[in-house]
Amino acid sequence: MENYSQELLAQDSRAKFPGELLLKVERFGLTGFNRLEWAKAKLPFAYRFIRKIGTWGMKRYHFGQVIPLEDAEKIMDLVQSITRLPCVCRKAVSGNNNARFCLAFGIDPTGLLAGYPDTKANLETLSSEQAKELLREFDKAGLVHSIWTFKTPFIGGMCNCDNDCLAYKTQITSDLMQVMFKAEYIAAIEPLDCNGVNRYF
Repeated sequence: MENYSQELLAQDSRAKFPGELLLKVERFGLTGFNRLEWAKAKLPFAYRFIRKIGTWGMKRYHFGQVIPLEDAEKIMDLVQSITRLPCVCRKAVSGNNNARFCLAFGIDPTGLLAGYPDTKANLETLSSEQAKELLREFDKAGLVHSIWTFKTPFIGGMCNCDNDCLAYKTQITSDLMQVMFKAEYIAAIEPLDCNGVNRYF
């Protein structure tokens, strides 16, 4: 519980971090990704050091962990507030600012994120039941749920990712850096339930 608390959010200038992070990802997200790809291809020996330092920095400030739907729903009952907002990764990658797949925890939609452009009008405060219903829709669509720290250990948000997620592209697609860490579970695939259709991709 303490990792979701307002007391933790108030420490170490952590309250400023969400808005600063969103602006940084929007401005430099895809450019930063391309620079990492260039460094990996052109400077492989130096890149090993870059990857190590980058992964260390992500663990310290902003890393994610994959969670199943069951845990995602439990978290909705732990947090003090839930704010739905546009996905900054999808905007950086595809220009889509209407893809509202991210949930912020304990963050006042009229306060901490007010300086982030194009977000204020798209913020939506959800009840825990509304958030759970939304997560079930995302889950059926095949999106991956993950929780993220804002200056570790404060857990400030949940992403519901597809292949436009910068974390996914950085780690899975290009193996550039570790920014998302394994879940506490191993998925069991039911082939007969798979239809190959995902309306969000």
